[in-house]
Amino acid sequence: MKQFSLYQIHLTAEERAEANEMGRGRALLEMPIIEAQLATSMGGVEGMLPEYEQFYTLVSVITARDLEDAFYVHNNPHGLPELEEQIERFSMQHSMSVGDIVVTESGQAFMVESFGFDEIEIDALGPDAYAA
Repeated sequence: MKQFSLYQIHLTAEERAEANEMGRGRALLEMPIIEAQLATSMGGVEGMLPEYEQFYTLVSVITARDLEDAFYVHNNPHGLPELEEQIERFSMQHSMSVGDIVVTESGQAFMVESFGFDEIEIDALGPDAYAA
């Protein structure tokens, strides 16, 4: 089994409140984290820009056989307790989905796409980059 580090973009409560107050259009223009979240969740690797890396945070480390298994384990569609034991969670997170980044033990980074994963080049992610 291998370890896979999962990175996601999450807004703080303050950022969510600010974005809601501004409205979607203005928030997209004035809050780069909103732009990053929308671009990557809708476009995957095609929407990724180097400046978006700063918004990704390590949310969990998943023990799994490969990327597809890491996806299955993290999303745990049947709520199996034995799969939950394969996830070390560090903060709030959503199910693994388009725009999330998975980093292997060797430091290879992959973005979750609509179908499968695409390898991406990254310089550094959030404060806990490459924790696996």
